Amino acid sequence: MPQPADRSAPINIDILMAKIRKEVVEARPLNSLHQLELGKLHRFSIDGQIDPFLDKGWAEADEHYRWIEGNSAKLKLPIRTDLTNFRLSILAHSMNGEMHPYQDVFVTWNNNPIAEWRISHRAFFHALILNHDPEMELQSLEFICPTAVSPRSCGESDDPRLLAIAIHTLAIHPI
Repeated sequence: MPQPADRSAPINIDILMAKIRKEVVEARPLNSLHQLELGKLHRFSIDGQIDPFLDKGWAEADEHYRWIEGNSAKLKLPIRTDLTNFRLSILAHSMNGEMHPYQDVFVTWNNNPIAEWRISHRAFFHALILNHDPEMELQSLEFICPTAVSPRSCGESDDPRLLAIAIHTLAIHPI
């Protein structure tokens, strides 16, 4: 017979709230009213506007950015336009350590490779999105980071999570 939970143990409210926020983000269906506004800077920070578009692989937002947790992260982007070519721009930095001075990042749009970046310090990165399919309701933007490392292994903190890059902002501009 299962034992009842120990109610005398203190509850860390920050951990509990982070878990609840993560479950809500993961369970949140994309509202058909949400549309990614082209040409606008979308922030990944706590007060940013990117949450409705997050799919798998994202950590909780920090004050100025959001980490990719693990080896990949996806965005599901509703883009309704007849235009077929765009420029993707992000501002990002990586989890670096002595043994990992940079992160290699492979970027796909609807499972088609569009960029390979080597990210070390905070900088802007760009890619062309060509032959966008305007018939698709949701576009998939994925960041694949095969060498994610933990802050613990880099000597930065006791955090054991695998982190790759932190994205500050994203914009998609018609070209």
